[in-house]
Parts: sequence; C-alpha cells; structure tokens
Amino acid sequence: MEPNLYHLRYFLDAVRLGGVAAAAQKNRVSQSAVSQAIKKLEDSLGATLLVHSKNQFKVSPEGLRLLESMEGVLDSVRVLRSVLAGAQEENAGPLSMATLRSLALVLFPGVMSSLQKNHQKIEPVLKIGHTKNILEQVLDGEIEVGVVMDNKALRGVDKYILHEGHFCCVIGKGFKDQYKTLGFLATEEKPGVAEVRKLYKNRYKKTAPVSMIVESWEVIARFASEGLGIGFVPDFVAASVPHLQLTEVYSEFAHKIKYKIVLISKGDLSANAQLLAKELERSTAKVFQSAIS
Repeated sequence: MEPNLYHLRYFLDAVRLGGVAAAAQKNRVSQSAVSQAIKKLEDSLGATLLVHSKNQFKVSPEGLRLLESMEGVLDSVRVLRSVLAGAQEENAGPLSMATLRSLALVLFPGVMSSLQKNHQKIEPVLKIGHTKNILEQVLDGEIEVGVVMDNKALRGVDKYILHEGHFCCVIGKGFKDQYKTLGFLATEEKPGVAEVRKLYKNRYKKTAPVSMIVESWEVIARFASEGLGIGFVPDFVAASVPHLQLTEVYSEFAHKIKYKIVLISKGDLSANAQLLAKELERSTAKVFQSAIS
C-alpha cells in the first residue's frame, strides 16, 4: 500500500505543531482521525514514526528521516496545485511579513533587492518585531509569514526550516590575548544563553562572568569588536561585523548550541510566500558562505 498524501500531511502537522491535538485542530478533524492516519502511514511504510509513551509526543529517528525527506514533496504538491490553478503565471499583489531585526539586517537586503528587480508587481510589507509578537500577528492573520529563530513557543503554525547554524564566542582581533580577563556580552532571554551558561559551569566549575546584558546581537558583536567583552552571538551575526575572530577555547562549547531560522505561517503558503521562501533560501546560502566557523 502506497503512502497517502493526507496521512503524510497529518503526520507533518503533528510534528510541526507538537502533537496530535494541534494537528487535528488545524485540519478540522478529530484527534482519532489524525492518530489513525499516522498509524496507517506507519503500516504503509513499515516503520515506527512515533515513540509511543504516556503524556509525551516524540518522533522516532525513522520519523525524523521521513520528515526531512517529505517536506520537499509536499511543497512540490502545493506548487503543482498552484500551477494547475493558474496562480503561478505571475507573482503579484500583497506580501505581508515580519522578522527579527537581526535577520532583517543580514538576510533581507538581498531578498528585497531580488523582489524589486524581478517581481515588481509584488507589494511587500516588512514589519520588524520580537518572536512573540510576530507569532501573534501570524496567528491573527495580520501578516502571512514570519521569519524567526525557532523555539518551543512556536506552536499553532507551520514551520519551514530555512537554515540551521550554531552560536559562537567572538572577540575583537586586537584583543585575542585578553579573553581570560573579559566577561561575556549576552542577551537575557534569547536562544542559547541558558545553554552556554550551563556548559561553561560544567566545564569550569564556576558561573560564567557576564560583564554586560545587551538586548541586541548586533550591538553585542560591535562591542566585542571594540574589546568590551566576549560576544555570544549566532554565526551569521558574527559574520556581518568586521574585525572579529573566534575565541577558540569558549567556542568549543558555544558551537554545540544550535539554532534554526524558520519561516512560519498559519497554513499553506501563497504563491508570493513560496517565492519569498525560495529567495530567503538563496539569501541564507549566500550569507553563510562567509559565516565565521
């Protein structure tokens, strides 16, 4: 028996949204229907896709491999439907989106330039905000898509992974020998901060010295380049600021902390949003060619 596209859709939604209940709500079916669809998918593939345990939704290694391979398949089906409907003849009309300041500065210049040159009938509206309010705007229908750093709070939306990278510890090139006397420059709540503090404590048996809390990765990177401390930032931010280099000792564990840049939406992407996703993938590929590693 060949896999059913609807069964694949329910499985993908359950993984993206964090559970069967959320997938059922999104597709307006019962939880039982989603569970049965996933079971039939397992039977048709001869694989266990979920780790079945009480009060916990967990994807098996086989399920993760299927997830990676099937996202492109379902996206292709969406594009095919759009082509057959005549929606792909020309991209035009509004495209509302929001992103983080960091991503807007690094990823979006190339994207906006391409849209202006090649798709002049698209009417882009780009808002800047924090992850929480971007999520709210997507769920409320104020914007079609958001581009953010993935985290556990992103529930109730579809997520399309644009890039996966890591954090790093950086310092100005003229201050390499002073890293032992400098504290960390970090954000208070953004991804990775709690993890790096834990790894530091496990390694050095003491609390990481934080010399300054700064709520901007770009400012942290700039301050680090001036020798004001060790910057803990994502690799793409470090790559955008000149005169920085890795602090090799600290980056050994900072590199273990990963992040994902994701595009979020409330449902299937429009033709304009699909185009945006492709442009963002091109932009991230170009940016990360020069990322500090």
